[in-house]
Amino acid sequence: MRLQDPQLRGRTVHCPDCQGPVDIVESAGQLAAIVPQKPSPRVSPDPPLFGQTPDTGRSPWVWRIAGVVLVLLVTWMFWPESSRDRRRQPQPKPPQQGTEPAPSGPTVDPVAAPATDDEPPLITTQTRFAILYTTLLPALQREEMFPAAQSKSGLSWLGLLEQANPAAPPYRPGRPWTDVANDQFVRRRVEAYQLPGVPDLVGEDGYPASHLVGIAGVGRDATRLPATHPRAGIFSLIRRTRLDDVTDGLANTLLVSGARQQLGSWAAPGTATLRSLTTEPYIDGPDGLGTGEAGGMHVLLADGSVRWISADVDAVVLRRMAAMADGLTLDPQQSGDPLTLLAPGQPVPNDPRDPPLLVELAPEPPLYQVDVAVAQRLTRFEQSRPLPMRTLLAQWSELAALPVDVSHLTGEQLAVEYSLRRENVTLRELLDELVAQADIVAEYSDDVGVVLRPR
Repeated sequence: MRLQDPQLRGRTVHCPDCQGPVDIVESAGQLAAIVPQKPSPRVSPDPPLFGQTPDTGRSPWVWRIAGVVLVLLVTWMFWPESSRDRRRQPQPKPPQQGTEPAPSGPTVDPVAAPATDDEPPLITTQTRFAILYTTLLPALQREEMFPAAQSKSGLSWLGLLEQANPAAPPYRPGRPWTDVANDQFVRRRVEAYQLPGVPDLVGEDGYPASHLVGIAGVGRDATRLPATHPRAGIFSLIRRTRLDDVTDGLANTLLVSGARQQLGSWAAPGTATLRSLTTEPYIDGPDGLGTGEAGGMHVLLADGSVRWISADVDAVVLRRMAAMADGLTLDPQQSGDPLTLLAPGQPVPNDPRDPPLLVELAPEPPLYQVDVAVAQRLTRFEQSRPLPMRTLLAQWSELAALPVDVSHLTGEQLAVEYSLRRENVTLRELLDELVAQADIVAEYSDDVGVVLRPR
């Protein structure tokens, strides 16, 4: 260094010879100029990110792509799991116009569904029969006998059940069930004696109807047959049936059926609460049996079970079910019919081993004096309110004290309602005028009474 200026010690000055900066230092008592070394460029061990260009001169777009991929990967890894789950779940679709959304959960059979507080239980024909047998069961177990079809006080077997009901109004047994004193008892609708499939709630007698009838057996005289007769059923007007009397088996014997026609009060004895099989077809036929169910009907058997009987069942099988001691099974392949069986001790007709006695007997007097009965004259007869033909004929039969055979008429003919008003008329004139309205003719006989036939 040519210029030894102590003020330059430790400073960096421009060198006119090397055309660059030099550091002035003191060495061996003299000032010396030292050219500073250039630092070597720093090389990063990692590739540059986000647009930093390395000194090596490689193109930056490769690193940009790598950086974007890395950012997306990190973002996906740390995204909240619940957000991904929500995106995977399908969104509910709104119901289409005019339709309702399908209900969730299992489908419940409405018949088997339990009743809620706001919805009463569904009553079926089977339920009615089951409840009825539950009502009969205590007395049946205690007495080992079925109820009589009619009590000594004139009540039907259903009336007897209702008389034992502690919630029912009192019944006065010393008076007829039709007496005004018993109106509070008999003019109540008892739903337990009505079936859901039968629409008529009032009987032909004007009282709340029963849709339940006891089965008396086979034939028009079944209600008065002894228990050993092959056509006898459980219900009877002359006896009570013991459990041991049902020799065909309780599970094979009819106890109660439904009724759709010829309805009457549940308190009334007779047809209103008692039926026998008389005319085919037995289901939805002239006998008025039926439950309002299509294709057949349910029945209550003597063991308490409820069985479905098809309308196509063989009439012989149904007669076997109505008879309690015919000794026949319900197999349609087996021969035998209660209608053709003889009662114990009854002689075989035309038996060559028992020739008839040739003894001349006095002729029996006729059963009825029809001419005398129908010649009775009424001062006045008036029925202004139309009533079914069946009811009007029953009234005439009581006035004349003669039976009226309607077996040749249809249920429709007997159901048509008529009104009639006459003065100073005989019973024969009254009947002839009444049936003429329905295109029916009356035949009078001392042997049978009155027989009605279609004109």
